[in-house]
Amino acid sequence: LDRGEDATREANLVKRYADDMVLKVTDGGVQVLGGHGYIREHPVELWLRNGRGFGTLTGLAMV
Repeated sequence: LDRGEDATREANLVKRYADDMVLKVTDGGVQVLGGHGYIREHPVELWLRNGRGFGTLTGLAMV
């Protein structure tokens, strides 16, 4: 960036990595909690739902 080069590709790769890690970590949390992880009042369920929604919203989840 300091040299004026385009970093679009790298930014997309980092975004994809972050999306993947959110899903991996929150899915692991749901698995640890078992059935309680799917209760809508539980924070882990909200995090998983938000992570899936954000990845789909940005369009990178399908790349």
